[in-house]
Amino acid sequence: SFLTSKDRIALITINSNYTYFKNDCDYTKELYDTIHLEHVDSSYKKALNNYIDTLGSDNSATNHLLGIKKGLEIVLRQAKVIKNETVMILYVSRGLLSSLMEPKSVLEAVAKFTDRHNVSLVINTCAISGDFTPMYEPQFLRDMAEQNYKKYNISYKPSLFRSTGV
Repeated sequence: SFLTSKDRIALITINSNYTYFKNDCDYTKELYDTIHLEHVDSSYKKALNNYIDTLGSDNSATNHLLGIKKGLEIVLRQAKVIKNETVMILYVSRGLLSSLMEPKSVLEAVAKFTDRHNVSLVINTCAISGDFTPMYEPQFLRDMAEQNYKKYNISYKPSLFRSTGV
């Protein structure tokens, strides 16, 4: 595993709602009451792997805006702890876009966040496909990783705290 005890992670899974992984349980609660970055140790990695192995998929649309907003909320709540560190959001998706306007909404949320907060943010994306390969999602994920605001005509402030992912 590439994760070390110095790394801190949180895992949320998204479909039309979100679920937060916590060692030995998975449940849905208010974000501000539960989700925080956790240090990675061997038992946490094992539980995380077991949880990921149990995840299933369906053909319903994924609420990508909810997913990125929850990820950004976690980053913001940890901003004092992660000061002077680059934060990476690893956005793994096999969900479908709920509309062709959703990519713009997601990127507007990211632009607003990076314009407001001095957090070095990298978004790495990964598309998972099975029997069905979505038509627009791979490009959307690429645009999210590159924080490609120009493509969607989104205004943003150039920032040293904005980095492109892969």
